[in-house]
Amino acid sequence: MSTMKKIFCQVIIAFAVMLVAACSKNKEDVRPGNLPTYTNNAKSGVRIIGSGDLMVNNIRLTNWKESNFGEVAYPYPTPYFPTTGKFSGAYYLPQQFLNENGEAIVKLYNLQGGSTNLIDSFKVVEDYSQPLDYYTGTSDDFTVTRVPRAVTAPVDPGHIRIRLVNLSQSASDNGTERLSLAYADGSIVNNITSGIANHKWSDYIELPYGTYQFKVLVDGKSNQIPGKPPVLTAASSYGDFSLSQSQVYYAPVQTYQPGGVYSIAVAYSTGYQYADSPLPTNCFSVINDVEPPVNVTYGRVQAINAANENGLKLQIDGIEAGSVGYGLAGDYSTVIKGTHNFKFADASGRGIAEISYTINGGDNLSLWVYETANGNAEVIPVQNNMTGLRMINTNPDGSDNGLGIYDPLKFGMLLQTRFSRSALCNVYSK
Repeated sequence: MSTMKKIFCQVIIAFAVMLVAACSKNKEDVRPGNLPTYTNNAKSGVRIIGSGDLMVNNIRLTNWKESNFGEVAYPYPTPYFPTTGKFSGAYYLPQQFLNENGEAIVKLYNLQGGSTNLIDSFKVVEDYSQPLDYYTGTSDDFTVTRVPRAVTAPVDPGHIRIRLVNLSQSASDNGTERLSLAYADGSIVNNITSGIANHKWSDYIELPYGTYQFKVLVDGKSNQIPGKPPVLTAASSYGDFSLSQSQVYYAPVQTYQPGGVYSIAVAYSTGYQYADSPLPTNCFSVINDVEPPVNVTYGRVQAINAANENGLKLQIDGIEAGSVGYGLAGDYSTVIKGTHNFKFADASGRGIAEISYTINGGDNLSLWVYETANGNAEVIPVQNNMTGLRMINTNPDGSDNGLGIYDPLKFGMLLQTRFSRSALCNVYSK
């Protein structure tokens, strides 16, 4: 071997030795990045409902940053609360915190004025046969209340399951009263969800899916329990404020999707405010016990009678679907996606109008029946969900909602109230 080749081989061997030595070097100064890991955050069946800074088994899950009432809370995400870093609402405890017996110790803190105040400390237990919710701060006597939670979907897949949970504080107004679930017009929903005593809850009932404005009434009194408003919503701007005296109540309008299971829970809250100070009161919140699947199967249809003073009868695919008075809207019917036949008859049963229409999952449709200039009845389908859905018709500029057209790309104003040229109808679509 020539001298140059020997030198080259020696250089290669030396470089290899140096490379091996570098790879075997102690890397104590190497640290992982700051990106959080979510690999161990699989949910357990234990759910905690409330707010505050959360500690589980002496491990801080929230960011422990103080945010005073009325101030902007800047997000400081944590691996367990990756959006805001704060616990507020409903939180499923990760399985990693439960020991071999399915237990964990939970502590809630309130950070205020530079001090750390322990709100509560309690033990949670995983129960596979009966999942539990742990409602915090529910009263002076019942700091934490364990409430069983349903995990089964409605029997009818086009329905929802819903119940009323009364965890109002006994130390506040209405805290010891019985409560009942009602519709927007004040009518009682069901006897099962009525007369619920303090720290009790009703069984679940089934209702057709759709948009509701539920209210919680105080039995035997004219006042009611308000819904928990959006954050920092001012409840009053003058004088001493009392919800029971003002008779003004907030109640959210919400779409309850098919297959969903919900609890309307009444608990003590500081959601209302007067001036710069929170005003604690009993409020209700809508809590998802079972998240509904995306609705790709069911639509809702109602008929509106602007044609016959003696009333109309509706058949859907040959099945009776109720009657509609003149100038009124009928009850909603739930239909499966696909093309359906809608037939209208007068009070004597004589067919006067008919239409076939394709329903998609999530559709909310009104079938307007009106009388034309020649005296015949016609049907126009109108979408009620006010989304970006484009309905093709003879008027391309989208300027006439009476023809069933709503094109937000061409029409400059979002209309939540519409006017029909066919008849003066007092109609509420939901």
